[in-house]
Amino acid sequence: MKFRVGDKVKFLNDVGGGVVTKIISPSMVNVQTDDGFEYPVITSELILAVQDDKVGAMFNQDFVKEEISSEPVESFTEDVDDENDFERESKLGRFTSLKQHADGIYLAFVPHDQVWLTKDDIDVYLINKTSNYILYNLFLENDEEYDGEDYGSVSPFSKYLITTISREEISFWAEGVLQILYHKDKVKSPLAPTNSVFTIKGTRFFSKENYELSSFLEEKSVLYFVEASFDEPEAKKEISTKEKNSDAETETITKFVAVEKDSVLANYRAKNGVYEIDLHIETLIEKLDISHDISNELDKIQILQIQLSHFEKCLNEAIRLKLPSIVFIHGVGIGRLKTEMEGILDRYSDVHYSAASRLTYGAGAMEVWIKE
Repeated sequence: MKFRVGDKVKFLNDVGGGVVTKIISPSMVNVQTDDGFEYPVITSELILAVQDDKVGAMFNQDFVKEEISSEPVESFTEDVDDENDFERESKLGRFTSLKQHADGIYLAFVPHDQVWLTKDDIDVYLINKTSNYILYNLFLENDEEYDGEDYGSVSPFSKYLITTISREEISFWAEGVLQILYHKDKVKSPLAPTNSVFTIKGTRFFSKENYELSSFLEEKSVLYFVEASFDEPEAKKEISTKEKNSDAETETITKFVAVEKDSVLANYRAKNGVYEIDLHIETLIEKLDISHDISNELDKIQILQIQLSHFEKCLNEAIRLKLPSIVFIHGVGIGRLKTEMEGILDRYSDVHYSAASRLTYGAGAMEVWIKE
C-alpha cells in the first residue's frame, strides 16, 4: 500500500497509530505517534486509519471530522509534502566516470550499501537525461500479464525514485515495458511517444563488476539504457540538403553513409538512414548464399553460430562506419539469440542497446546506438 504524508495510520502488530510525516522510501515512512514521538516504520506494518470507501468512512466518521478540522495538521501536511516531492525527484549531477553516457532514458538500480554492493536493498530510479519533460507509464511482466508498477512525470535532466526493492524482488524486474511521452514548451517537430520493452538479467545484480559509476549519478549502480532521445526527430539519422534539379525546382535529397561494395552491409538497404539486419536463418541463407543442401543439415547450435557471427560482423562494420544506430531483427522464439546478442553487446563500451520501436518491428527487434 502506498502512503502519503498526512495519512493517519494504525500499527498492524501494535496498539495505536499516528500520522505519516515523511516518505523515506516506498517501503518505509516516518510516523509521528500521538505522544509526539517520531520514528521510521516499514509500510507493510501499517494500515490506513481512515478508509476511502463508504463503509470505512462511516466507521471512521468522527475521526475524519477531527482530521479535517485540525488546522495545524493541514499546514504541517502541506509543508512536508513539498519536502517529499523534492526528495523523490532531484537534478542529475556531473561526475567523473570511465563512460560518457549518452542522452536518453535509463533505469538505475542503486544499492543502499555502496561498499558491498551486492547486499541490502536497492533504490530504483528513472533517469531522464534529456532536455524534455517526460510522462512515463511503467509495467512489469507477471506471467503472461503486465502489472502497472508506476506512472508520473520527470523534469529534464532529473532522476525520480520509483521504488525501493529487496534482493528477493529483483526477479520481478526481469521484463517490462516503459512508455514515454515527451514534452517541451516549444518545438519545431514533436518527438513521437515511445514504447520500450526491456529485459534485465537478474545475474547482473550479483556481481560487483556490474555496478558502475556514471556521469550523472554519484553512487555506483546497475544501469539499463531504455530509450535514446534526440531534440529533433531523425536528427542523427539523416542530413537533408536542398539542390536545384533541371527544371529549376527545389527538392530535398537525403544523404546516407556510403557503404563499400565489399562491405557486409552492402547487401542491406538503409531505411530512413538506418540499416536493418534480419537475423532469421531463412534470410541469412539467402543473403550469405548458403547452399540449401547444407542448410537442411544445420542443427540449432550451428544456426545460432551463423546468426551471432553475422550479427557481430555487421555490428563492427556499423561502428567502423560511425553509423548512429543499426537495427537487428532477432525474432521472438525462446529468446536464446537475443540473450547471446546482449552478452556480446555488453563487452562493447561504445554502444547502448534497447528494444526497437514496437510499432515498426513488433517485439522481436533490437536497436543498437553507437557512440560518436
